[in-house]
Amino acid sequence: MSQQSKRIALLLLSLLGTVVVAWWYARQNERLLLGTTQQEELVPWWYQASAFPAYFLLLGELVIEPTDRARRIALVIIVSAIAIVRVKGLIPLSGHATFLVAAAVFSWKRSHFVVVAALLGMVMTTTYKIIWHDYLWGSLSVLIGGLIGLATRPRPTIV
Repeated sequence: MSQQSKRIALLLLSLLGTVVVAWWYARQNERLLLGTTQQEELVPWWYQASAFPAYFLLLGELVIEPTDRARRIALVIIVSAIAIVRVKGLIPLSGHATFLVAAAVFSWKRSHFVVVAALLGMVMTTTYKIIWHDYLWGSLSVLIGGLIGLATRPRPTIV
């Protein structure tokens, strides 16, 4: 299978995975967390699903892109751990913003699919952070995501 065929298959599988996640979230009633405080407002399913195109693309690249596999795994583990702790309400960071910025920084000039999906997810995330007045933690999450992306990003080789 050619590299282009692999990328198209990855894109289609990521889309399918996102549809499944969106369907699952549409059936849930998840309350909004601002900081670590649960609110009465429910989180829209489309917001919840907005991080998953980039997530599935990043996971898929573990399979089709043999270079820097350890760094990709480290990125996925770090942001997944943050998201799990966040869902439990133990930290005030935005799992969406942290992951999406980390994925975009990590993938910059390496995977256009991941970068585009992450930036589109950040449009949704930023819009809702503004609506919910979550300026402080939204901004800090972007900063921390950028640092995670830089820390896990492969270093250029000097010849």
